[in-house]
Amino acid sequence: MNTSKLTREALARLKAQGVQLGNPNIHLAQAASCVKRTALADAYSAEIGPVIQELKSDGLSTLQEIADSLNRRGYRTRRNKEFYPSTVRGILQRIRQKETK
Repeated sequence: MNTSKLTREALARLKAQGVQLGNPNIHLAQAASCVKRTALADAYSAEIGPVIQELKSDGLSTLQEIADSLNRRGYRTRRNKEFYPSTVRGILQRIRQKETK
């Protein structure tokens, strides 16, 4: 028998016994996850924002130029990826939102 079949059968047996599968408070877990991800994104934007502003004051005007410069300087996104124009745009939007609140 393969693992997939054994797992399905075991879960079916547990369900038949009345065991509740999954998180009974999934909505609470999802809300907590959203709060945590937002806090991490806000913190990262606050950290990288001044660098982006410095690049803009140095004359870089397009999102592509800023992303390329961040990559050349060795900066990585919060998830340790390369920067793209859309990444820079998202960070700038987040900073603007925070400033208007």
